[in-house]
Amino acid sequence: MINPLRISVLVLFALITFIQSVFAAPPRGTDIYKNSVGSMLYIETQNKMGSGVIVKEDGTFVTCFHVIADANYINAKLNDGSVFEVNGFRYINPLEDIAILTLDTKQKFRPIQVNSSNSPEIGGKVFALSNPQGLQFSISDGMLNQFTDKYIQFSAPVSTGSSGGALLDEKGSLIGIIDAQLQDAQNINFAVPNKFWYSKLDNIEVYNKENMRWIDFLVLNADKEQFKMYSAYAYAKMKKDADFIKFYEYLRPFGIYYTRNGELPDNLYSVFGLFALLADEQEFEKTGKHNRIFIEEAHKYYQNSYNKKQNTEAALLALVIIYNIKRNITLRNLFLDTLKTDYPHLYSKINMLIIDNVNNKDGRIKMLQSLVDITNFEGISFCANVQ
Repeated sequence: MINPLRISVLVLFALITFIQSVFAAPPRGTDIYKNSVGSMLYIETQNKMGSGVIVKEDGTFVTCFHVIADANYINAKLNDGSVFEVNGFRYINPLEDIAILTLDTKQKFRPIQVNSSNSPEIGGKVFALSNPQGLQFSISDGMLNQFTDKYIQFSAPVSTGSSGGALLDEKGSLIGIIDAQLQDAQNINFAVPNKFWYSKLDNIEVYNKENMRWIDFLVLNADKEQFKMYSAYAYAKMKKDADFIKFYEYLRPFGIYYTRNGELPDNLYSVFGLFALLADEQEFEKTGKHNRIFIEEAHKYYQNSYNKKQNTEAALLALVIIYNIKRNITLRNLFLDTLKTDYPHLYSKINMLIIDNVNNKDGRIKMLQSLVDITNFEGISFCANVQ
């Protein structure tokens, strides 16, 4: 016979368990911090700091692309003080500002808990775990203000150095990668939702075997679509910040590689040379010194252009500018005489600038503007068609 009392006890026990599960308090911030901080990274390059989130046991981690966009090298530090070199990537998307990178180690790591359903509740509590202003492995809390297909808006305080950090829900699960903050506003911050990178975690690792400079490694290992994204990213930065240095930094590995293999179209030598000179001019304005590498590369491009009789007028002017920078007056005057004979109108326009304004900014800018005006940019779309 069924014992009614026993049934009542079981029903009561089940009811109590259900009520406890419904009304149980979410984890405290201290618990979330303890459970998650071991999955956080402090990211450092030669000129930037940021954050990263370990998402696989092998040390694969996610950060923002802009944190490592112009890196020569990348180091990642755990909260226990151990430091690892970053030696490869699984996925790069500059336009979504996401980078999935790998560590140079066989060590096993504790990956962060990920909210794979990616459906957090607006108005719910969130935590930001990152390295704001270099204050390593810090936590702050706030509210999830908006969640769309493209971004997450939240109010937990973040700052420079927080990019690439973890945005956690009230249960301590990762819902997004901290990406940006609205300047001159109070706690209007944004994160990239998990859906933009979660499916890429198992992509094949591209390994930096030769320990190349990171920006070169990325560009030279780009497929057609990635290179289009890199070019678009660099061009957008150039338009927004007039950053010719970064623009050329992204294009130069491509130019060097295809020149070495004899695959760069002849009419692009002068275009790449121009980008190198514009980048050098920007560096000269910042530091008062010319960039020897940029100048030498510009020299090679324009010498090739002149030898191949491509955009000869621009090549002659550029070689005059370059030898002027190198203070090789003999060769400068040699090309200046050729310019006078073949292109007298241009010669009359720039002759006094060359002789009288060696270190004068206005003179340098006018000469570079003349170079821009006579450069043939046809064929530059080749950069977006690399296979």
